[in-house]
Amino acid sequence: MKALTISEAFRAVIGEREVVHALFTTYSFEPDFFELEVLPLLLGNPALSSNESIRYYQLQSLMRQHAGRLAVVYDLSVFDPQLAPRLEVDYLPMRVGGACQHAKLMVLVVRDRKSKQLSIVLGAGSFNLTKAGWWENLEVGHWVELSEGSSPGNILEPLLDALRFYQARTPSPVLDSILSVAMAFEASADDPNCSFYFSGNGAAHRHFDTFIAEHADADSSLEVISPFFADDGNNRTIIDFLGLFPSATVLLPLDEQGQALVDRQSMYEALPRESIIWGQWCECIRKSRLDPKNPYRRLHAKIYQAYGKDSWCFVGSVNLSFKAFRQNVEAGFLLKGGDIKPLLVALHVPPDRFKVEVEASSASAADDLVMPPICVAFDWQTDLLYTSCTASGELVLLNSAAEPLVSVVLNGADDQISPASQLKTHLQGSSLLHARWLSDAGSAEGTVLISQRNLFCRPTHLPALDLQALLKIFIGMHESRRLELFGDLAVRLLHASQDDGVQDEFLPELTAAGSSESFFAEFSQVNGAFWELAERLVKAEREGDFQALAYYLKGQQPDSLRKVLASIVGLDSTNKETSLIVRYLTLLSVADLLGRFAAHADEALIHEAETALSVLERDELLTQLDGAEGEHFIRWFKTKFFEPVAAMTRTSGEGYPREQN
Repeated sequence: MKALTISEAFRAVIGEREVVHALFTTYSFEPDFFELEVLPLLLGNPALSSNESIRYYQLQSLMRQHAGRLAVVYDLSVFDPQLAPRLEVDYLPMRVGGACQHAKLMVLVVRDRKSKQLSIVLGAGSFNLTKAGWWENLEVGHWVELSEGSSPGNILEPLLDALRFYQARTPSPVLDSILSVAMAFEASADDPNCSFYFSGNGAAHRHFDTFIAEHADADSSLEVISPFFADDGNNRTIIDFLGLFPSATVLLPLDEQGQALVDRQSMYEALPRESIIWGQWCECIRKSRLDPKNPYRRLHAKIYQAYGKDSWCFVGSVNLSFKAFRQNVEAGFLLKGGDIKPLLVALHVPPDRFKVEVEASSASAADDLVMPPICVAFDWQTDLLYTSCTASGELVLLNSAAEPLVSVVLNGADDQISPASQLKTHLQGSSLLHARWLSDAGSAEGTVLISQRNLFCRPTHLPALDLQALLKIFIGMHESRRLELFGDLAVRLLHASQDDGVQDEFLPELTAAGSSESFFAEFSQVNGAFWELAERLVKAEREGDFQALAYYLKGQQPDSLRKVLASIVGLDSTNKETSLIVRYLTLLSVADLLGRFAAHADEALIHEAETALSVLERDELLTQLDGAEGEHFIRWFKTKFFEPVAAMTRTSGEGYPREQN
């Protein structure tokens, strides 16, 4: 059987379907890996640059139609903010008192491109949202699919419990949307071969050993693969669970140096040897997964399986520890009916070296006062900050000099919306902000990850596109070519930032300029491109797609009207060579669209376009025309340029009318 990375398996279950919404839950979290490597799988796996900087620009462009569709729940206690997220995703912090948000879930709402049917792909396993979890470790996971008429109750009902659990602690529009789809499915008969486990937390916590006892036969021999164990000596619960089976074999995990990754006294020597034995991988696993010629692969899979008359297997996030059984938020699938074969054999040689290893350590000391999980989002279109927290107190966001930028008072119940334009300068560089939390219990300091919305209104560092490239985008070109042009912009920016004489061998070559030389001859010049754009805006207004309207009429991206205007007014070296008539027609078109859709446009941008048009007419166009005759021609030309096609056809060949003296 071929060993797949999680990325390969994940993409296979999506297939050719569109991902409408996606929720991920994780313990350890690497935002840069998630955005650069996992997000493309959700967006159809397009061909993107291997250069990270260019890839980010391309992804931001590609995600403009996916705003409000993606969310990640992560454990705040272990989040180590080395790198900040950059893209439009709801990042939802969660802290579980005395335990961990340890479940690794993915819940995808997918839509078939032909039938338009919605389905839910539910995955659970051992893999965190990290490079090691998705690409390098020995991991395990399972996916199921739910749809109308095929939603087994023993999967759908615990899924609804999980969605409501996260919604209550980390509310998000993404969770609302996924929950709405799941609730529309009617539970069908239980699947006898697959049950979904979600533990929850607190008083309603569903114990793992209780779940196994309810769903699986304990008459068969048990095998346990777990990379982490209890480190506090509290093993009674574990010993009782293993004692339910006639015999139990527990894998003794080893690191690259052959050290046993378990506490010698509290775990290795504590298990009763008469019924519980330590094991090692059987020969078939060592050959297929642990070839000594290949790089060492760290064990992170969690597997419980019993083989015999009634075989079963559980895969998920549950380690062999008291916290995993009783306290953590955990998840996984119990599977029956498959061909389950032994994975382990008895350990031949006792270990002589031990090294206790924990999965991750908290970012703060256990006795420190810490900030509660606070969900913060900034909207670039409105300059508003959205803040929510289940605790009462005051959140103060600080700049790099520890000076207050924004202060928000929270009552533990209501979300707060605050004007926060002063954050824009900082958020252009990073979504992480130092913060201070003030409450009746005292003060605490930490880092807040701010989710960013409507990123198309965030100023971009990309250089302007030349007019031919912009008009070709408007004319309805394929998305792959659009991404290529955005990649070209990023390459130009990176090349320009290099010190003299310093070359980056990993920067790709720019797209050949000749690819757009014949554009104007092929696409009826400027009016054809802006006619297409106008049709898109009319459709967006009719369908209430206000985000699409804002993208073009208020946005800061290279193919927004603001940047079209800048490409003419700025007169970079490329556009200096663009003909006067092309620049004039473009300015006319920009001013016309901003006027027609003024209710959705930026007033300052409307004024800038009108000013630029007047300046070009006065300083460039009229100097090439004859006095009053030139002014008369311009007035006539403006009238005809915006006249409906039918009216223009009726007057074709008449020439422009002269004023009567």
